Amino acid sequence: MSDTLCRLYLSLDAGSPLAAASDELAAVLDAGDVACLLLRPGSAPEQTEDRARAIVPLAHSRDIAVLIADDARLARAVGADGVHLTTGPAA
Repeated sequence: MSDTLCRLYLSLDAGSPLAAASDELAAVLDAGDVACLLLRPGSAPEQTEDRARAIVPLAHSRDIAVLIADDARLARAVGADGVHLTTGPAA
């Protein structure tokens, strides 16, 4: 058996109040051993991009990987670590 501890994988909706509150989000990211943050799109695409541009550096400064759900263009534009595909193999 490995001595490696499990790490956290957080999922955040870009439309949630937490995504807009950098101090509160920073406190959440600092509260445990977070390995990855998945940012799901909000209802407004421009809001998702604005929030992703703020969240990616916040997470990266803590060595937390960021994945963007279902949007490779956005992931590339904001410097995310990758894309999480939820729509199946065709995506």
